[in-house]
Amino acid sequence: MKQNPINHVTLVLDASPSMEKQVDTVIAVADNQIKFLAERSKQLEMETRVTVYMFSIPYGGSDGFECLCYDMDVLRLPSLQGEYKLLNGWTALIDATIRSQNELKQTATLYGKHAFLTFILTDGIENRSKHKPADLRKLIEEQGDSETMGILVPDVNAKLSCQDMGFPKANVAIWDATSTAGLEEAGEVIRQATDVYMTNLSRGVTNKGVFDMSPTVVNHKTVAALKEIVSGIEILPVKAAMDITTFITKQHGRTFRQGKYYFPLVKREKVGPQKNVVVRHKISGKVFGGPEVRTLLGLPDHEVSIKPGINAEYDVFVQSTSTNRNLIPGHDLLVIE
Repeated sequence: MKQNPINHVTLVLDASPSMEKQVDTVIAVADNQIKFLAERSKQLEMETRVTVYMFSIPYGGSDGFECLCYDMDVLRLPSLQGEYKLLNGWTALIDATIRSQNELKQTATLYGKHAFLTFILTDGIENRSKHKPADLRKLIEEQGDSETMGILVPDVNAKLSCQDMGFPKANVAIWDATSTAGLEEAGEVIRQATDVYMTNLSRGVTNKGVFDMSPTVVNHKTVAALKEIVSGIEILPVKAAMDITTFITKQHGRTFRQGKYYFPLVKREKVGPQKNVVVRHKISGKVFGGPEVRTLLGLPDHEVSIKPGINAEYDVFVQSTSTNRNLIPGHDLLVIE
């Protein structure tokens, strides 16, 4: 019998005093994430179970780690309203991370195809844990393909600190901890990362880089499985800022043909389910396309916002369906018949 996929998603929420102004927004972010998980679980026919922790070491030194719900069916999960509350104390990030993962290891996985995805949200950085960074690095190194963690931190220094602790670069994101809007955006980042993760999981693909929703997953090994587009391609360098219709009709004296043009992914873009995506090797100029590219990038079957990553070998191009897209000087526009 086919093993049904069972997705275990965990939220580990900072409850230290510095989160005081963000309590209502934290609850809204968590509730929205749970609602999204319920919707996508139905769409992907995937069972999803949710665990929520909050942490802070009280000044008295007692245990400030609390489980609000454990491995609960997302379709039956209530709101966190009244459950998430502040715990006076310090930010014991390493202890909270290790404890959450050790407890999750006790989850029964006898039958089914289980995957564990954890998001840790903090507005501070480590200042009180009993465990050392070496302990966290060891835990992360020993995690299998079915275990993934992502962490959102307030600034670059915190990101670098997390990377020193052992978190992969692609699993650490920065959020603006000083504003409600920043926390709402962090919630959107978690939602999108979860969407890519669940979409890939439904296809039998595991991606350890949960915030890596970009071309950084493209390399010579993965591209080898793609189909090369060998004809009907033209490269048009963009030398001045202008809209795409003007560029085609005025700059090149051609008839504008909607859907034939592909722009490079150089900033955050919304990519709909109908848009084709291709990758181009920077040195050889070879272009690879087909629906497999969307699968490789983890693009779901609905609109999603993605941002570019640093890739030394490949560029990603997205199909334009607009007549007034503003082109960016210094980049190419691809014409694909």
